[in-house]
Amino acid sequence: MKKTPRIIQWFILSTILGLVVLGLIMNANGFDVVKSHIVRYPVPYILSAIFVAFSRWLFEALSLVVALKPRRQISMWLAIKTSIVTHFFNLLTPFYSGGQPFAIYYLTKHEIDAGVSTAAILMKSLIFQAMLTGLGLFGAVFCRGYLTSITLSALLLGSFLNGSLFFIIFLFGMNRKLALWTVDGVLLLLCKIRLVKNRDKWRGKVLEKVHQFNDTFSEYKQHPGHLLAITLCSIAQFFLHILSAAVILEGFKIHLSLPLFFQLSNMEITASVVPTPGTSGGIEYIFILFLGQFGPIEKISAGLVLWRFCTYYFEISALGLLSVWIYRKIKVRHPALSQEWPVKESVNRTP
Repeated sequence: MKKTPRIIQWFILSTILGLVVLGLIMNANGFDVVKSHIVRYPVPYILSAIFVAFSRWLFEALSLVVALKPRRQISMWLAIKTSIVTHFFNLLTPFYSGGQPFAIYYLTKHEIDAGVSTAAILMKSLIFQAMLTGLGLFGAVFCRGYLTSITLSALLLGSFLNGSLFFIIFLFGMNRKLALWTVDGVLLLLCKIRLVKNRDKWRGKVLEKVHQFNDTFSEYKQHPGHLLAITLCSIAQFFLHILSAAVILEGFKIHLSLPLFFQLSNMEITASVVPTPGTSGGIEYIFILFLGQFGPIEKISAGLVLWRFCTYYFEISALGLLSVWIYRKIKVRHPALSQEWPVKESVNRTP
């Protein structure tokens, strides 16, 4: 596993950033008071938040099954394993971007063509980015009274970047000439810097996958029911992540309301532009910035610590153990995997 040191570096970086910011927030809002709220917090709410956070991966897996269905039928179990390893790497890389390349690679080991799996994953990303953009714009209007000039600007920036990713994916998926021209240009650049030695050999293979990708992407127009199902799964996945935070706050008697719900949504959309592994160091500050007015600041700070434990530190540990187990399983089938562990970054973000 040549990439293991880099994985460890990402984990250490995200942990240090997150813990430093959490420590600063606790200290600024009364360390001993915040600590006492954490110590006295009811355990059933923590377990419920973890359950809600993990259940969203079932919807992620279901959306993958639906996205691949026009070209290939896969089992729910394979989709769940793909979701596990995808999100493990997403949590370790900036912009939640490292999981998509591995998902494509992992699916090819189950005899699913790279062009087909790429189209399916990008279609999921396309719908997810569209949903985030729409929710961000709606949240900016609905929560205008709860937003400061800073939070409003940050939210609009997050919505703009998510919208930009939507148009980029759409253009590449629907415009075959643009996709071919871009891939050809990238190959030429790789040849010039001598990372690729035989351009013609690679060009034939890669362009074949690009054609396959565009053909698969175009087919989704003939399956509106599948697009609707992917959209519903994406909404459920996003809302469950928000509700995991709502469950934690409920343990402090901070009850869920529409303004709180949309501020949680606004917080998550804004955090999507933080360029650190797992958004560590940024999402903690954004959490306080968006939610500080919904209860005593020491309880909000304690809720932040507990929420990050449930949805990041505990989750990344559990997903890491599961990913190692999955890796060992596929290494038995494909011994060549012992020489490579793909964690290259992608330009997309998938939850």
